[in-house]
Parts: sequence; C-alpha cells; structure tokens
Amino acid sequence: GCTTGDSRAPHRHAAQPNPLPPGAAWPPVAQTPPQLYCQLAEGGMADAALTRIRAACLLAVQRTGGLQRGSGKPFACHLVGVASLVAEAAPADDTLIIAALLHALYQKLVSGADALEGQRQAMREAWGEDVEALLHAYQRAGLPQPGLADTAPASLTPLQRRVRLLQLADQLEDGLDGGPWWHGSADDNGTEPGAAQDRADRFIALAALFEQAPALGAPGLLGRHRALCAQWPGRRWPASLRSGHYSSFRAG
Repeated sequence: GCTTGDSRAPHRHAAQPNPLPPGAAWPPVAQTPPQLYCQLAEGGMADAALTRIRAACLLAVQRTGGLQRGSGKPFACHLVGVASLVAEAAPADDTLIIAALLHALYQKLVSGADALEGQRQAMREAWGEDVEALLHAYQRAGLPQPGLADTAPASLTPLQRRVRLLQLADQLEDGLDGGPWWHGSADDNGTEPGAAQDRADRFIALAALFEQAPALGAPGLLGRHRALCAQWPGRRWPASLRSGHYSSFRAG
C-alpha cells in the first residue's frame, strides 16, 4: 500500500500501467512563467500569442500573490502548470492556454468581494469574449465529479469540450509531486474532507473521466493520470510534511 507517514491511510485503488514505451518519461510540466515560455516557444507559437500569454502570466501571478494550494504549492505555480498541460494537449490554442492561466480568477479566494458581472465585463474588455466565455463556463461547471464520465465527449458542445479539457488539466496538475498527500494534518484519520486520503481517493476515482481525454484530443492527460496513480503505491509521503490546510489558503 501507499505509505503516507502512518499506517492509517492505505492506498486502496489499483492503477493502470503507464502507456509510455519502456524507458520513456513524460516531459516536465512547467511551474514558472519562463518554463512555460520555453515550452511554447519551442513548440513554434507565434510572437503575438506569446506576448498575450506573458501578459496573462503576469496577471495570474499578481492576482494570486500570497495564495497557496492546499498542498502548500504557490497558487501561481498551479496556474502555470495547468497552462503547460493544456499547451501539451492543444499547443496551437492560445485562447485555451490563456484561460488556463486565468481559470481561478473568478474564485472568491482570488477575486475577493468584487461582483462577478463586473469581473466578467473587465475580463471581456481585457481578453476578449472567447477567453471570458471559457472562464465563466469553467466556473459554472464546478469541481468535476466521476459521474461526468457518463456524458460522452461527442455529446458536448465545442465550448464544453474545451472546458472539460481544462477541468482534466486542472485536476491532473493538482496530482503532480504527490499533491493530494500534502493536504491536511499529521493527525488526520483519512476521512476528513479535503485531507490527504480523501483527495487521493477522489483523484483516482476520476479515472473514467480521464479515459475521455483521447476523445478530447488530449491522450497525454490520460497517460499522465495513469502514471501518477501507478507511482503512488509504495511511495512514502511523510505525514509530518502536510500543510495543515484542506483547500487553498492565503499564507500568513
């Protein structure tokens, strides 16, 4: 089973094998703006699109200053990571990459008390209708649940397909570097909502939803999800290093 620092949080799910050829490895997921710029530039993205993406990076970093994910990861690193995964799946879709960088800006923790309609209008003026439509649709969709797998990609609208891909990238990024296992406290018994075991179980329970990734043009998201789940058994995740938080928080 997966060792989490105590014996009370066994890993209870079998994972599917990594589909990569023997000896191959998934490329690193960007965690900083310069890493993302390198990824996109090496992929041949046009300078005009890179300039807009840089501006989106700067805004994302500015708006999430002092915020951390429940794992302790700086929130801005998560946003860049989601954009990196989206770029891997859809390297020419700069609109979706920008939406990935800005996808949390309507969340209360980030936006504060600002009225949503005012935020939406400002976003339309700054980034255009297409980016704002993605952000609003993503916010309305909420946290993906395993039951979403019952809705086949073929039945989704183009906007819904892009939102679904963004949801998968967001969930996958939170699983990097043992993400779920750093939530909560050392004294958790595994049943607390948002705690390490709860988050790991939910991540693995999304397997059927990740099976849709190839139909969305993003087979790498499925492969990466399988690889992360396969890596967890037998790994040691020291409970003493948990963040003490169960969701995103403002440091200090």
